Amino acid sequence: LMPTDLRDYVVDKAKPSRLGQGLGDLMGKSGGQAKAVETVAAGAKAPAETAAPVEVSEDVAAALERGKEKARAHVLRLGRQNGIEFGMMVLSDGSTKENKRLGKDTHKFLLVNSTTAPEMWTEPPKSVDFHHNHPKSTSLSRGDYTDASGYGAADRPSLRRSWVHGHDGSEYWAEFNANGETLGEAYDIARALTETVTKKGLEMARYRAHVINQMLSDAGLINYYADMTPADAEDRVEAIRKEIGEDKIADTVEELIKLKETAD
Repeated sequence: LMPTDLRDYVVDKAKPSRLGQGLGDLMGKSGGQAKAVETVAAGAKAPAETAAPVEVSEDVAAALERGKEKARAHVLRLGRQNGIEFGMMVLSDGSTKENKRLGKDTHKFLLVNSTTAPEMWTEPPKSVDFHHNHPKSTSLSRGDYTDASGYGAADRPSLRRSWVHGHDGSEYWAEFNANGETLGEAYDIARALTETVTKKGLEMARYRAHVINQMLSDAGLINYYADMTPADAEDRVEAIRKEIGEDKIADTVEELIKLKETAD
């Protein structure tokens, strides 16, 4: 996962945020299930098959939801105490298991592999949710999708959904519709577009990361949910998108769709 530099909490869930627009404006948090509502950046071609959230049995979905609160509280408590990332898995029976920390350098980053989190390889397909914290409350980073070798979260067979819990109460999740190498390449393409924005006041990484993930979602590469707590979050995101230009965003989404089709 991402290097660390880049809540038991209360959030008003009665007013759904527009920020999770990669899967539509209204996304149910009950049971961790989102409505598969397709919204593609203006002018972009929709994916041939709009990806729906990963389906699991009602019993597994309920169990993953039961374990969510414990996992969230755990990673936020340790993260706030230490200022770094921690991880915890929720298994299909609702039980939780901490991501092990190994080696002298793991104070710098959260290492996730078959040694530190074997259940993401050994449990039934798409039956494990992974929760971790981001101290700066950013959305999913490139490192949350893939590592330097091109292998990443999307290549863990038992992983259903990857959750990010921000220290300010923001929350994100993604499900993967492409392999780690493709997601890493797509992230780089989308990030390059956001880096064209140089206007002062629009430089905050957390909002750019969200725009990147919106593009990945609109291209069908991920299923994405975001609930950002700052009162001005929606305005900041909209300002970044306006500065980039919706036509350029649409062109980039089109490029990402073609990348996914080629990889498939």
